[in-house]
Amino acid sequence: MRMIVAVVETERQAEVIDLLQVQGVNGYSVIPSVFGKGETGAHFGNRIFPGENSMIMALISKPEVEPLSQALRTFAAGLRTEEAFKVIVLDADILI
Repeated sequence: MRMIVAVVETERQAEVIDLLQVQGVNGYSVIPSVFGKGETGAHFGNRIFPGENSMIMALISKPEVEPLSQALRTFAAGLRTEEAFKVIVLDADILI
């Protein structure tokens, strides 16, 4: 199994979820408010550092990784450079 973790601006959260579902990923978890600092700057949801991100996590099978990666790359290509979007794929073992 693989764990896919996507951090995206909250305004784009629904688009990423739709993309997952189109790719056949129907199970996922969402952390609706994620604050931090990265390549696109600081996002802390206040006047000094506006912006808010969401984190979406899903377990997928190894064969699902490549088609989903391609779909996510296509999505990322349509974003403005200042929009936050990172995707990480990790090995995952289900313990329980």
